[in-house]
Amino acid sequence: MNVLGITPACGGSKAIPRKNIKDISGKPLIAWTIEAAKESRMTDRYVVSAEDEEIAQIVRGNSVEVLSLHSALATDEATTVSVIQHAIEQIPCDVVVLLQATSPIRRPGLVDECVREFKDKDNDSLATGFICDYIEYGKNQLRRQAIDGFFYDDGNINLM
Repeated sequence: MNVLGITPACGGSKAIPRKNIKDISGKPLIAWTIEAAKESRMTDRYVVSAEDEEIAQIVRGNSVEVLSLHSALATDEATTVSVIQHAIEQIPCDVVVLLQATSPIRRPGLVDECVREFKDKDNDSLATGFICDYIEYGKNQLRRQAIDGFFYDDGNINLM
């Protein structure tokens, strides 16, 4: 089973301009995700999909392959799915491990743990997250303990 790790990293964010290269505790935001990806022993190949040359320089400086992204896939309207589709057209694979740069905190070994779980259980998808018991204040009079909650995808790791 061929496993491709990918991090989409566009340069044109409007909400937080240049977010992927912003310094977070001494290194660019994207470097945290690159480190987690490089630690993995269960991905066969890891790429960062980017259209921005400054991001590409940081990625290459971390000894990671850059998959050149067409500017049409680096807009606010472009979806993560379209970026993944572009990647698998260039790099055929059986499994995609999506690592979002905007969710940089991953405990050691989490990527491989997720890949192992995905393979062992023969899943068609897997996502990290947590059970959220949030209900808008004043909308419900239930005790917190009585709220079932819902799965909230934390954006950290997605496999498909």
